[in-house]
Amino acid sequence: MLYGNGVADIVNKFDTTVGSVDWNGQFGTYFGNGTLGKTTDPQCAAVATSLRNFCSLLAVTDAKTGNILFQNPAPGKRGSVGRQTISLPGQWSFDAAISKSVRLSESMLFQIRIDSTNILNHPGIASPTLDINNSNSFGLITAKDTSHREFRGSMKLSF
Repeated sequence: MLYGNGVADIVNKFDTTVGSVDWNGQFGTYFGNGTLGKTTDPQCAAVATSLRNFCSLLAVTDAKTGNILFQNPAPGKRGSVGRQTISLPGQWSFDAAISKSVRLSESMLFQIRIDSTNILNHPGIASPTLDINNSNSFGLITAKDTSHREFRGSMKLSF
């Protein structure tokens, strides 16, 4: 799993199609603040006692009940979640353009145009952390993207 294209095993019911961004200051979460937690993967219990401290596998838990939701698959197994099953938050942007053409003569046309992107200046978000072995919380959003309101003007003379 660590080195291939494996996915996690789903242990208890978890709806991977529902999520919404919830900001808590600088950081955000996709599955809600305080709803998910992390614990040591149950496979670490099978490791020799002297080596157990070196087992870095983690599992995602329901923070309220402590039940494991996702864990690493057994060695040699791919996992049961499936690829690309979590619906991520979409991006929303309002873009527009306006232009005016004026005929200067029969053979000449002057056009002025303004193109704008992200008119309402909504920040986008970075993808949430979906690696169950990452030390960050599952679903943690660590950054907003750098998109910003932008206007571009152009003039054209056609003859």
